[in-house]
Amino acid sequence: MFYFITTWNFLLIPCYLIGTAVLNLLQADSFKRVSDRIIAAVWLGIVVLSIALLATSLVFPLNSWVGWCTAASLSLLSLTSQPTRDEIANLFFMVFPNLALGLFTLEFGVAAFTSRQVTWLDTGLYHYGAIRWLSEYGAVPGIALLLQQLGFTSSWFALAAPFNPPIFDAQVSAITNGFAFLLAIVHFLIALPQLFTNQAQLSDWFIVICSLILLPLLALSSLMSDILVSPSPDIPVILLTVIIAWAMLIIAHHRSSSVTQDENYSFKNKFNNKFYDQFIPLILAAGAVTIKLTCLPILLISVIFYSVFSRFCIKRLVIGAVITSLLLSPMFAVNIVTSGCPLFPSSFLCLDLPWSWTAEEAKAVAENTQVWGIWFDSAPPNIPPWLWLFGIWLINSTLNQIATVIILISIFLTISILRTSINHRLWSLMWVLGLAISGTVFLMLYAPVIRFGIGYIILIPGLYITIIFNKKFGNFNFLITKKIQESKLFIIPLVFRIISYLALAVITLAIVLNQKTSYRLILPPQMMTSYLEKKQVNGINYLSPPDISPEDHELCWSAKLPCAFEIEDNIQLRDPNLGIKGGFIKVKMEQGTGNRE
Repeated sequence: MFYFITTWNFLLIPCYLIGTAVLNLLQADSFKRVSDRIIAAVWLGIVVLSIALLATSLVFPLNSWVGWCTAASLSLLSLTSQPTRDEIANLFFMVFPNLALGLFTLEFGVAAFTSRQVTWLDTGLYHYGAIRWLSEYGAVPGIALLLQQLGFTSSWFALAAPFNPPIFDAQVSAITNGFAFLLAIVHFLIALPQLFTNQAQLSDWFIVICSLILLPLLALSSLMSDILVSPSPDIPVILLTVIIAWAMLIIAHHRSSSVTQDENYSFKNKFNNKFYDQFIPLILAAGAVTIKLTCLPILLISVIFYSVFSRFCIKRLVIGAVITSLLLSPMFAVNIVTSGCPLFPSSFLCLDLPWSWTAEEAKAVAENTQVWGIWFDSAPPNIPPWLWLFGIWLINSTLNQIATVIILISIFLTISILRTSINHRLWSLMWVLGLAISGTVFLMLYAPVIRFGIGYIILIPGLYITIIFNKKFGNFNFLITKKIQESKLFIIPLVFRIISYLALAVITLAIVLNQKTSYRLILPPQMMTSYLEKKQVNGINYLSPPDISPEDHELCWSAKLPCAFEIEDNIQLRDPNLGIKGGFIKVKMEQGTGNRE
């Protein structure tokens, strides 16, 4: 636990510095409130740092030294901005003393929850293996030839790599998801008090409502809890979906307010003045795509959002395209290095390299990641294939049934939200609807695994409840003024500190006395392991699970690299002198030795 807490605090610093510099560079006037700026800054910092580390992996292995040097370099670059230095100084002296204890208390609780043993199957299959490759060797040519999932590039694995040194023996792989979960709780706790003031906004209600849906789901559902306590990119994707929708609500509301406040200032001039905050959803969406390709609908809506709020200005569209391309280019480059396809497992633009997958092979891998027609049997005669597949998918999982009910309800809720948006000219609601609809359609067509699309599915119910509560209550300030005299409001911060001290004491006592958690005070337990066999083909010595059945958990987990199920006879070392560090290539069968042991 203490390793998690220490690392989170050190990681929070560069993320906030980088994000604050980005906000100041963009002159993001929409995020004026301190609470909004903190959350936006940290998420922007996470995205930028993750992409920077992914780019660094093309040159260096992402060990701890390289990771912290990258973070320090970006932090120092951020501090060259005078507004950034001023903002950080103000935050440190005005906010930090009051919130430090509460943050530490929260970190202690989250660390106790997330420092459990990692048991999520995908971690044993390839998540931790991908992190180990990045940490020990960086981006290695052709590793997708060993195990196709190692070609699924994710900047989330790049962020995790420096914090998973070999010395910890596969004990801290859940550290990044724990950090994301911590931020989600902090955001909820920051937004909640806003509802008790006169400054409550629609975006505050939205975050509170979505958090009340998401946080219990992630913590209490056995499936999602297992995914949370792992390095899975599903968690940041879910949270970023909500964060991007929240950012769009803030920016769209600010723009509409700015336009209506000064009727003598033309609409065109308002949008061509100094507003660059439309970049924020675009940057976050591009970062989300580098984490997982299922975020492509988010990028699509963010591009449209950026274009509309840039008034389709050619200059700004070109700038947006260049920035988006720069953010995505490390993912393209690493994908080419590992598999030969920039959008692996998509066969689009696959290159002819010694380690490349052919377009047909990449297409087969892509189809294997989909449910429709691959995971289920063919439809019987006289029954429409789509109806048969949907029926089998529906009865396959209770989660699928729940998601179907939510999607059906969301269709009717969408009509009500559209009516509200048109009648009250709340055009910001349209962007959240766009995210939800495009993401849900993409999910159902190409990858109907509900955990991939939880962020999309909850948006419409969350938005509908947000509208209802915002319309009925506006804020809960009347509760405070009725119960507490204005002259006594100064006692609220004091009460907060006392509660923080008591909470910290209770959590500490519970952890120390609980035998299930006391042994995790420093480090979590090692992740699951399985029996592995030693194999050899064409001079490649590797470990392999004897049984690939996921039910038996016979996976690579924290095995020494390389680990694969079965390496084909036509796979060789790219440079025998460099060993596995030099990568792997595919040769014609008549050229391969086929030497297998």
